[in-house]
Amino acid sequence: MMTTESSQQMNRDIIPIITVSSAAYLKYALVMIWSVMQCGDREKRYAFYIFHDELTAEHQAWLKTQLRSWDNCDLSFLDIRELEKVFLPKTGDWEGKSACFSLFSVDFLQQYDKALALDVDLIVRRDVAALYDTELGDALLGAVCDLDFIGQWRKGNKKYRHYYRCSVPLSDPSTYIQSGVLVLNLSGLRQRFPPGFFIQIAAKAKYQYDDQDIWNQYCAGCIKRIDYRWNVLHDNNRYRVRYVIDLAPKAEVEQYRRSRQSPFIIHYAGDQKPWNDVGCDLGEAFWSVANQTPVADELPSPAAKQRLPKWLQPIWLIRHECSRIYSKLYIKMWRR
Repeated sequence: MMTTESSQQMNRDIIPIITVSSAAYLKYALVMIWSVMQCGDREKRYAFYIFHDELTAEHQAWLKTQLRSWDNCDLSFLDIRELEKVFLPKTGDWEGKSACFSLFSVDFLQQYDKALALDVDLIVRRDVAALYDTELGDALLGAVCDLDFIGQWRKGNKKYRHYYRCSVPLSDPSTYIQSGVLVLNLSGLRQRFPPGFFIQIAAKAKYQYDDQDIWNQYCAGCIKRIDYRWNVLHDNNRYRVRYVIDLAPKAEVEQYRRSRQSPFIIHYAGDQKPWNDVGCDLGEAFWSVANQTPVADELPSPAAKQRLPKWLQPIWLIRHECSRIYSKLYIKMWRR
């Protein structure tokens, strides 16, 4: 029979990690998980809980097969549609459901007092056990500030400010956090909020940034700041840093810029991803991992550019430039 002491030791050696994936993103989920395992400790177990609303038994078996070389990697699949039935009177396709995956963990990972939440579009370069060991104290979350948001807020867009004063009232917008990497105090959240609270909130209202807005609204003042290196946003379309992040407070911008020199996690948040754009900032980190996975030959690689006839190669550059201009115009329109 397992003693209380041995049970506690076992729990310390398990790192629960929550993420989400669709069928279309399954290969990229594999790369993210592979990066976690590659940097992990063989003496610890990394338990991934993948929230989804469409992955078939075949999809699930496929992902497990690709990761079979990591014997300390556990995969569990949780269908959001089944979880909804517990707390929602009427289930269905409510907007942003898949983007609210971290909210489900509060009620459905009762076996854990703490967990990590990682977006699928990122690459890990340091053992996340160190992040999991973050001492939260009374804080409900551990996260980095979202300098993309803060930069846009300081620019003074009227629609943006109205939304975050009325729909998602924020007491201090300068502390708004990025939810792509979270340390979750599950026991603290369960003590503070009634069962099903976050799922019901997400299903009733429309949020521009889904779970990120909800975490910021309801956990404000109870969030522990973690090192920016644990969630380094890439320079989306080579526009984000110069025209958005640089508008944030100088001290925060300096921390972010230092974090880019030795990132623990690189987060490709935004429309530009390393698998669809050869010019993606910090994209080489993604491919350094992707090329070691069983699906390396199935992913669109920057090397494809070199395989194109010379007369077609400029198309790659034109595509990248158009993407950059589109992003610039979109942000300008949003700020008006």
